[in-house]
Amino acid sequence: MLPERVGLYVDQANINGSGGFELDYSALRDFALRGGAKGVQLNIYSSIDLLKNERDTGWSGRVMGFHTAIRSLGYHLFVKEAKHYDDGEKVVTKANVDVDIAVNVMENAAKLDRIILMSGDGDFAPLIAAARRLGARVEVIAMDTCSAALRNEADALFNGWLIPDLMPSLEKGGNNLQWGLSGSRVRGTIESIDEENRMGTIRYMKHLRGADHTTVFAPLAPENQGMAVFDLCELKNLDLFSMRGAIVEFTLMGEMDLLASAKELLMHRAPTRSGWYRPWLS
Repeated sequence: MLPERVGLYVDQANINGSGGFELDYSALRDFALRGGAKGVQLNIYSSIDLLKNERDTGWSGRVMGFHTAIRSLGYHLFVKEAKHYDDGEKVVTKANVDVDIAVNVMENAAKLDRIILMSGDGDFAPLIAAARRLGARVEVIAMDTCSAALRNEADALFNGWLIPDLMPSLEKGGNNLQWGLSGSRVRGTIESIDEENRMGTIRYMKHLRGADHTTVFAPLAPENQGMAVFDLCELKNLDLFSMRGAIVEFTLMGEMDLLASAKELLMHRAPTRSGWYRPWLS
């Protein structure tokens, strides 16, 4: 059986602006190419402010270093020069890459089995629909913003906070154990609250290295996810109703394929009425 042909398209400005500034691009590549898929296109769409680079040589050096590191991971980097506009009150800096992404996706959609768009921008909803009509399966990864139109068009939708190792732990300087191992820091969603027995359950995505085809295809299916139990005492003084569906970070204790326990919980993202998430406000 031939490997899946995959195209990954990252709207970096959108992701950086919605909480994904510290994203691990190595983990993103591994998730996109899960199951031994072939990366036909791994594209990141970025921008550069030449005026800022001229004024701040330190900033310029960091940007160039980041670009070099990204390319070393196998990505193709599209860098667009930012334009400056005076709107009468202030100077606005813009570098819109939407057209570049749309052109690249449509040029390749018929040749790809799976397309991953990393963006929460609803302007891409018609693009997703067009790519699906050409026969590609389209997955969307978003961080703190994701339009309803985009969610409705995608074949699969992933919150970046829940993808293994994609974002750093809230516990700075914590252990570096691989996601899913006993003692590792993991994020998942609170599925149920049992007030009588003072306990709750969390579902979390398993690490996909070595996973079977079913799990690779649908990692968010309940039967393919891990389950951890926690004591409500871990989350004192919180409204139980608001906890349901929330994203929480925790230390996983126990075997990955069995019922595990969750310790040292930290509330991370709260569900919203729109069907997505916002940062948890303590």
